[in-house]
Amino acid sequence: MKVFLDIEEFNKKVGLLRDIQYSHGIELEPCWGVLGLFKPHRLNELREYIEKHPEYHIISTTKNWVYFNRVIENCCGYFLGEGDKNQEHIGSIASDPVRNFDIEPELENLFKSEKKNVADF
Repeated sequence: MKVFLDIEEFNKKVGLLRDIQYSHGIELEPCWGVLGLFKPHRLNELREYIEKHPEYHIISTTKNWVYFNRVIENCCGYFLGEGDKNQEHIGSIASDPVRNFDIEPELENLFKSEKKNVADF
C-alpha cells in the first residue's frame, strides 16, 4: 500500500478527473460539476460506464477526503480516474494544514467495514 500525503501527487498518479464533461468528453454528469464528484447513489452507473470504457476506473472518497484508488462500498463519493489503476494507492489531504486530521481512524473504520484489520496494512 502506498499512502500519498500530497494529494496532487496522488491525483496525477491515478489520473483523477475533474471537469470531466468539458475536458474529457465523458457523457456522464457528475453531481458537483467541476469537482468531478459523483454521489454514492450513482455508483452502479459508474460501474456500467467503466465496463464499456475500461480506460477509466473508479476512485472512492470518504467524508474526510481520504481517496482510495478502487471501489469501496458506502463511501461518501466517487470520481473517475484515467491513470494508474493500482488499488493499493491511497491519497489523503492529511498533510494540508488547513484541513489537518488524523487519517488512522478513517482507515480503521473503513477496514472494519471491509472486515480487514488495519494491522494488515
